[in-house]
Amino acid sequence: MNLLPATDGKKIALAVVTFIVAGLLSLFFVGEADPCVTCPHERFLANHVCPTCTTTSDAADYMKYLDVDYPRHINTVFYGRPSFEARTYMPNRCGMKTAAPAASCKKVGGSKEPPVYICKSLGLCVAEHSMETGHLFYNEMRCSGN
Repeated sequence: MNLLPATDGKKIALAVVTFIVAGLLSLFFVGEADPCVTCPHERFLANHVCPTCTTTSDAADYMKYLDVDYPRHINTVFYGRPSFEARTYMPNRCGMKTAAPAASCKKVGGSKEPPVYICKSLGLCVAEHSMETGHLFYNEMRCSGN
């Protein structure tokens, strides 16, 4: 026994098919990650993480290689390969899971070629950066040991 008229049945079937198609499309579009919003951000890794550094001298050499013109000619460099996770309490924030050794490096000597950097140890630090731009929130870093 058919309780629904034929037109209602077709509407229900169409609604079910639409729901399924919309769900499948959402897997392709909603679930797709924006390449500019990553944790850790590629720019952060390139400008602030030296996987082979173990000393302030290594960090100074890394900065010579990088030679980016930072405001105030100062940059923070983290040593090794820190691990990261997206922060849930603030959107688009990526943070270190554990503290990593870090140094503050300053360009000295004006426009000398090659550039000269002096790096000072900051101890073990935990920091966050923007998942959209890679900007280090240096004013929010927490360091210990120095």
